[in-house]
Amino acid sequence: IEQTEVPGFTINTSDPIVQNGQAVTISGVLDSPGSTTPEPSTSVSLFARVPQSAGPYRELMTTTTGADGSYSFANVASNTNELYLVRTTFAPRRHTAVLFEGVQDVVTMSSSSSTSTVDGHVVFTGSVSPSKAGHAIYLQKLGKDGDWHTVEVRFVNSASTFQFGWTFGTAGTKEFRARITGGPANVGGASAPVTIVVSQPPLSTLPTS
Repeated sequence: IEQTEVPGFTINTSDPIVQNGQAVTISGVLDSPGSTTPEPSTSVSLFARVPQSAGPYRELMTTTTGADGSYSFANVASNTNELYLVRTTFAPRRHTAVLFEGVQDVVTMSSSSSTSTVDGHVVFTGSVSPSKAGHAIYLQKLGKDGDWHTVEVRFVNSASTFQFGWTFGTAGTKEFRARITGGPANVGGASAPVTIVVSQPPLSTLPTS
């Protein structure tokens, strides 16, 4: 993600998109007004706001620039997407450009069995973090074309968990995942693939004529 910079007061992130629960470091360099000379020993403050929010930026923490004009805010974390900017704490007031930090939904999914047979049934269960109660969740199957295709849609329940059922029509190795789309609050995410090996049923179980 390429983001805008203000000359003389930069802002960067250690990772533009992180999974929910992960922290980043926001850093940059402050120069003296109208120059490219680093400005040391200056108090700067980190502010944040949720995207599409009409409210003001809230102050998170303050630090002081180093001898080379650099500053760093470590362990910055949120469970939603955020807009960050850094301002000089005292006059003359200066500020960086606005930095977008995406926080990705964490989706987990497992199956009731890693093996099945033709006409066999498995249940997929999983969860989404942070809570996405009421949001649509998609069961996707890996196609022969190498792309993921949506095969079922459900809604995340009040505990931020979900469940799908699937009956197999053919033998082979099948791969599934759960996918949730993003929005203003979070970047969408997908679970790790779940592999099911499907075999033909034993001859002894087939009907006889």
